[in-house]
Amino acid sequence: MKNTFKDISKIAYKGDTNCCTVIACSIAFEIDYKEAHSFLKSKGRVNGKGLSWGKIDQAYHEMGKLKGFKVTTYKLYYRNEKYAFLDEKKKEQPLCFLRSKSALTINNFRDYLPKGDYIFGIRRHVLAVKNGAVQDWSVNRQMRIFEIWKIEKRKKVFKDVKSPKHDFSKFI
Repeated sequence: MKNTFKDISKIAYKGDTNCCTVIACSIAFEIDYKEAHSFLKSKGRVNGKGLSWGKIDQAYHEMGKLKGFKVTTYKLYYRNEKYAFLDEKKKEQPLCFLRSKSALTINNFRDYLPKGDYIFGIRRHVLAVKNGAVQDWSVNRQMRIFEIWKIEKRKKVFKDVKSPKHDFSKFI
């Protein structure tokens, strides 16, 4: 399934607002908007409101496991007189180095990051990037990125997806 912001936005904003976490989830994990909406609702999201950064991070990692994606969270750190986005858990191999704290924006991320699939955290908003293309209303804006989820497709998918534990239809 190929989701684009243009396609999803036609249905996303009917009866809901502030649904950027749902739109980004749908695009990044290649799932239907309604499935992403139900899943995030099961994680505490309320229509018209977003989620805390901790809950977003947890939800994206869980969705990655369910749908066969490796999700790595990168946060901005200052090390050896340089800013870098480091893996939140390992804090070793940087995703990229920056000239300044505010260097990485939606407008210039291609200058710093390898082509791929990401979800970016910016001030009070998240957005998806599929294969280097921004899938959001904020395309080409100078908004500073401060958190990155790198989304990589795995070959093996979690097998227990059909169990009642992962049935989110009751949240629709």
